[in-house]
Amino acid sequence: MPARAVLSLLLLVTAGCSHATNNWSWRRPVQHDQVALPAPPAPRPGTAALAEAGTRRPVLAGPPSYRYGARFEPPDGRMLQGLGSWSDGHDEDLAALGEPAEESAAALFSLSIGDWLRPWESQVERLREQMLAQARLGRVLQLEIELKGIDRETRADIPLDVEVARGDGHDDHLRDLARVVRDAAAPTFVRIGFEFPGDWSYTPIEYPRAFRHVVELFREEGVENAAFVWCWGSSAPGDFDQREQDAWRWYPGDDVVDWFGIDLFDPVAFAAAPEYGKRSAKLENTLHFLDMAQQHGKPVMVSECSAVLVDITPDEQDGRRDWDAWFEPFFAFLAENPGIKAFQYCNTTWKAGQDGDIAHNALIAARYAREMEDPLYLHRADLHLLRGWPVGAPSAAATTVRAPGAGAPTP
Repeated sequence: MPARAVLSLLLLVTAGCSHATNNWSWRRPVQHDQVALPAPPAPRPGTAALAEAGTRRPVLAGPPSYRYGARFEPPDGRMLQGLGSWSDGHDEDLAALGEPAEESAAALFSLSIGDWLRPWESQVERLREQMLAQARLGRVLQLEIELKGIDRETRADIPLDVEVARGDGHDDHLRDLARVVRDAAAPTFVRIGFEFPGDWSYTPIEYPRAFRHVVELFREEGVENAAFVWCWGSSAPGDFDQREQDAWRWYPGDDVVDWFGIDLFDPVAFAAAPEYGKRSAKLENTLHFLDMAQQHGKPVMVSECSAVLVDITPDEQDGRRDWDAWFEPFFAFLAENPGIKAFQYCNTTWKAGQDGDIAHNALIAARYAREMEDPLYLHRADLHLLRGWPVGAPSAAATTVRAPGAGAPTP
């Protein structure tokens, strides 16, 4: 079977990926009245044919079904897969798999809502241009919204979830982001305050209220092309399902969450430690998070993952060890948990020097490409199978960025 086109889904850039280098480039403003989605791709073989092929997870025959009924959910038995780490890195990702004809099908974006070193207006304008440019190529989008700002003196992150939950001081910025997503009109996963962890970042009780407030603002702005993702990091405490003061400690509520998300980097969070032959506390938390998703009737995406902790090198023998230690158990974990319906591999080198780029080892790149031939995975030509795809063409109305202190403009 020839190598399949790899879908570069969405979701990256959090505590790990958000600290990787973003190779975003400036683009000239998009002429909105000229934007149009490409013609639908030629259909791939039907699910009945795919059911006869070898696969890690049984691919169901017959018409597509959607167990959870979630926005942009893949058919049951299938998984949306992604490779990439920034909106302009697709060519590098495709080259890593040695298939020139492959074309990535997703673009990834991240923005903090608070003060930063660059003026807000220029940040939003760049985001708007980039998302519209990718939308007209027919790609899935993801916007990761950090509920944070920066201390201009120390340049340290400042969590803003309490301010978002209790007041409207950041509403103008959030409405700007809502309009960017709405005008792009492409299916967009919106991951709000991703990797909610312990007390060092967001605040229990307040964070879920802030999440809910963001969703409500998006709905007020008429955003109908967003699926909202509640993302936990597997290195964080496992208190995601706890309640206190008669309220969820971290969970925003079924009515504002479309997908559960989880970020996985350490293999002990998705596989039993071979030296002990038993589950780690991290793996127990991961499985408990998947159970919670099932209890709430939500599909799960692995929003970010990468083999950075095994540190990929060009050496072939090291590549074999890395594959056995990280990639093989990871793909087995995906196959064994049908509630997981999407994943995004962050193909990059972290600033700390840890290397998760599959292109840096020929053996890993070849094995990854073969893995993607499994009928389990959805690629660019399969996007028409996503529930609710496509949403529509990007809006003819440009996103309007308000002057500081101005009221909400008329859409």
